Amino acid sequence: MNTTRGPDVIVPAAPRQRATGRPALVEHLRRLRENATLFASLAREAGIDARDSDANTIPCIVGSSITALRLSDALLRRGIYADPVLFPAVAEDQARLRFFVTSCHSFEQIRMMVNALAEELELLNGVRRALDLEPAGDEAGGLIHQPGADV
Repeated sequence: MNTTRGPDVIVPAAPRQRATGRPALVEHLRRLRENATLFASLAREAGIDARDSDANTIPCIVGSSITALRLSDALLRRGIYADPVLFPAVAEDQARLRFFVTSCHSFEQIRMMVNALAEELELLNGVRRALDLEPAGDEAGGLIHQPGADV
């Protein structure tokens, strides 16, 4: 599944203006806004720092650049493309993934994307916690080297 811009690329130009005219366009814009709102809402419910957006691009703050790259790679292996935004484009602790939600995404696809992001983020956080709990230096028989520690 690709979340990058597709046929919906014209929509962000006027996301808050009332659509009138062709019923198909009105429905398209309604569905796009509904999908973007659903993604952001589900992400926040899952504990993800999803930021508000006036468009179909939903930024999710994930922490460091390395975390964003690892998450992006893990999601790609699951068939989801999420664009990482890394330092120096953003502060190192504000790296993010950008999800491009379209009107063509089904509610189930959106739920699946959010669930996959939450699962992969939890896996990375669990690994990080486990590594932080590992004994260092003499406590581990000298086998574990902590980054930045003198060897």
